Amino acid sequence: SPVPMLLYDRESGDFVDVNVAALATYGYTRSEFLEMSIFDIRPPEDVPKLKEYFKELGRGATVEYHAAGEWRHLTKDGVVLHVEVRVSALVMDNRALFLAAVHDISPRKTAQAAIERRARELQQLAASSLEIAGVQTVEQVLQVTADRARELSGANAAIARIVPAQARASLSDKYAAWRAPGLLPDTDDVWKVLTRKRYALRLDANEVRAHPDYLRFASRHGSPGPIGAVVAVPLSRSDSELMGALIVADKGGADFDAEDESILVQLGQVASAAIESVKLKEALQQHMQELEERVKERTAELDTSNKELDAFAYSIAHDLRAPLRAMHGFADAVLEDYTGKLDEAGRDYLKRIIKSAKNMDVLIQDLLAYSRISREKTELEDVLLADTVQETLADLHAVIEACKAKIDVSVPPLTVLAHRATLRTVFLNLVSNALKFVEPGKTPWVRIWATSRNGTVDVTIRDNGIGIAPEHRERIFNVFERLHGAEAYPGTGIGLSIVKKGLERMQGDISIESGEEGSTFLIRLKEYRDG
Repeated sequence: SPVPMLLYDRESGDFVDVNVAALATYGYTRSEFLEMSIFDIRPPEDVPKLKEYFKELGRGATVEYHAAGEWRHLTKDGVVLHVEVRVSALVMDNRALFLAAVHDISPRKTAQAAIERRARELQQLAASSLEIAGVQTVEQVLQVTADRARELSGANAAIARIVPAQARASLSDKYAAWRAPGLLPDTDDVWKVLTRKRYALRLDANEVRAHPDYLRFASRHGSPGPIGAVVAVPLSRSDSELMGALIVADKGGADFDAEDESILVQLGQVASAAIESVKLKEALQQHMQELEERVKERTAELDTSNKELDAFAYSIAHDLRAPLRAMHGFADAVLEDYTGKLDEAGRDYLKRIIKSAKNMDVLIQDLLAYSRISREKTELEDVLLADTVQETLADLHAVIEACKAKIDVSVPPLTVLAHRATLRTVFLNLVSNALKFVEPGKTPWVRIWATSRNGTVDVTIRDNGIGIAPEHRERIFNVFERLHGAEAYPGTGIGLSIVKKGLERMQGDISIESGEEGSTFLIRLKEYRDG
């Protein structure tokens, strides 16, 4: 039989006979076998287990044929064989014997061990990838990469470096001397080889010793002893340009195999991506810091500009309006005290001066109001809508009485998110316009109502005024836009600009619908909801 066959005594385990295949497999002669027992071809640590099994088997087992399972056998040269044994019970010359057929399954075990090793390495690689992805600096990426490279390959030394001068090492106690600051050896020779080859480099111990670069390396740095085999894999950017290397050495006398190289190449790829990511993040953070500094500078400049604008506004309010008031007062005094000495043309000129001074004063006030509403900080709060409408109408009471206007209000108890003073300014301008822009001789009529819908409040103001043509509905919200002469309808053309700007500051909006008679303004605000 080509399968090794071992015939041995059931009680003692002494060999009785073996076949030729057994002699070839185990390396013993037949006479040597006959002086041995089944226990002599087992590793010493497996003998107690076999003796226990032998006892169980000898307690009257009646099965003539059975599988004894997987065991380890030892050859004469000390090689451990993984075998699968099948045993038959038989009797020869009144002697109880076992005949064991031995099947060598070492190749299968070796393949299985390689698969298990590969699975462990892949698990370690996955864990290493997660660890590398979580670090924050290039130095940390290099250190973690060196540590994991040494673990994955079983090496005594691992160095991860990027050009020009960043490197981190993971060293066993054999290379403890190299851990001291400034004593880590350079890897320039390996780097030069990688830049020429541009792919992974794997050398066995003999190739390393014979390599001229190693001789130069040893002369520069010395060595605790032969560093054995070496694997070096490139670290590359996404554009395939080399930026560094991962180098492992000294596998305790063994050579690195193709699987070691493969796993290190994958680890190098993970490290390369992490280094690029960290560098990009660092560049982005630096850019963000620069932007923050610019924002601070621009904010400071804006604050200075706003202060200058406030000073300018004060100058307008105080220095410019004061001469206007003087002009208006003196003109009014001349008209009152010297009216009998002036002809009709003189009195008309004085009236024009007084009117112009008043218009200029109103224009300055409107410009200041528009400037304030554009620049002042607007803190939004809960505002009772109905109360604000009533306060606005109370402010306009004299105007309403003078033109005998009809006001119809239907505002439920709603609360909006707004700025109280700004909201009153919005209503004052809209209602004032509704009372002002009416055909001569026509009684003004204004209707105000509000509804709540999906978290917003719509406030509608409708009038019976002169209306606005469709082509002018967007223009009217621009500063100084007037559709009618000041003689017919006095004003500065800033009121609706203040309305639009104020609503924008309160996160609101305004739209208009208008026909030949009357206009409808729709204001949309956020409804205030507690909590």
